[in-house]
Amino acid sequence: MALAREKPGHLNYGSSGSGSVNHLLTELLLQRAGAQMTHIPFRGAGPALLELRTGRIDLFYATPLDVRPLVQEGKARLLAISSPGRIPSLPELPSVAESFEGCAGVLWQGLFAPAGTPPPVLERLHGALRAALADPALRARVENQGVVLMDGDAAALRQRRRRRWRSGRPSSARPASRPAEHTGPRGISAAPRNPGRGCGA
Repeated sequence: MALAREKPGHLNYGSSGSGSVNHLLTELLLQRAGAQMTHIPFRGAGPALLELRTGRIDLFYATPLDVRPLVQEGKARLLAISSPGRIPSLPELPSVAESFEGCAGVLWQGLFAPAGTPPPVLERLHGALRAALADPALRARVENQGVVLMDGDAAALRQRRRRRWRSGRPSSARPASRPAEHTGPRGISAAPRNPGRGCGA
C-alpha cells in the first residue's frame, strides 16, 4: 500500500467485474489506506486469475480455493484475508483489518427454500444439513478450502439477515426465501510473485 500511496494509479488491481464483491472490497481497502490503484475489470475470476498468474495485474481478491494453485506454483503470494479475523486453515495469514481498521468483508452462502415450504420439510432439510456438517471428514475438507462453517438454524440466519438489512448494507439474499443454514467463505488478497511489482497491505 505504501507504493500505491506514493505513486497513485501506478499499480493496478483486477476484479471479477465492475460492482463485484472483490471490486468493492478492493475499493474499501484503498479508501482505508488512502491509496489509489487502477481498476481492471474482467468477466469473472478466471481471466483475472490468469492475468495475476502472468503478473499483468498487481492485486486481486480471490477465494482461497481459487488462488491456491497459483500459490502452490509460486506464481502468486497471499497478502491478507478479508474476514475480520484470521481463519483456522490459514492462521499465519493476517486479516486486512489488522492493518486497516474496519476494512473487512465476508462472502457467505446459505441454504434457502421457496416461500411457503411446509415447516416439516424445512426441518428435514435442516436436519440433513446438520448431519452432513457433523461429519469430521466433510468439515475438514470444507475448512481446508478456506471456508469457516457457521452452525445455526433458520431463526439465527433470519436474525442475521435482518440486522444487515437494517444496517443498510447490500444483500443478495431474497427476503421471500426460507433460510436453513449458512456458511462463510472468506476472500484473499493475492499478488503476483514479482519482486518488482508486488504490492503488500
